[in-house]
Amino acid sequence: MASSKEFSRRRRDGMTNTKKRRPMIREYIRYLSIYLSIYLSITSVLFLSFLLSFFLSFFLSIYLFMYVSIYLIQFIIYLSIYLSLSLSLSLSLYIYIYIYIYIYIYIIVCSFSFFLSFYISIYNSLFFFFLSFFLSFFLSFFLVKFIIYLSIYLSIYLSIYVRYLSTEGTFLPICSFWWTFEDNIFVL
Repeated sequence: MASSKEFSRRRRDGMTNTKKRRPMIREYIRYLSIYLSIYLSITSVLFLSFLLSFFLSFFLSIYLFMYVSIYLIQFIIYLSIYLSLSLSLSLSLYIYIYIYIYIYIYIIVCSFSFFLSFYISIYNSLFFFFLSFFLSFFLSFFLVKFIIYLSIYLSIYLSIYVRYLSTEGTFLPICSFWWTFEDNIFVL
């Protein structure tokens, strides 16, 4: 009889202890859910802003780079056609040197825009700062080098074509005056 009373008393005390613990667990769960919701909302907003800034700056720099590159290619092609039709080789070489100086300035500007976009997007990381700078510099350098070589070859090809047509008397005979250099220049 005493043992059954003791058992019922312990059972009653245990039930009251669990009833006391349940509101505390509910409070912990409620505070934890509030903290997690705030944390997830802040991290999601920061992550979305990071992605948005990265893609906007990256595609904006790519767009500006391609837009300026198209006009630069047009300028060099038109200038090479003009040189092949009207000017001498020595003067055209001076103008090509001027184009090189202009293009190096253009490379610096494009590189600055590239690494600035990466630098803003990747939160002041020094490694990505130098990496994006050198990558953009070398990519711009090889692209501009290709454009320069293409314009020189185009100028030589057009000058040969103009010389052939001017000697035949069918196209712009006045343009034959600028062929004062040796014919072995084409060996180069």
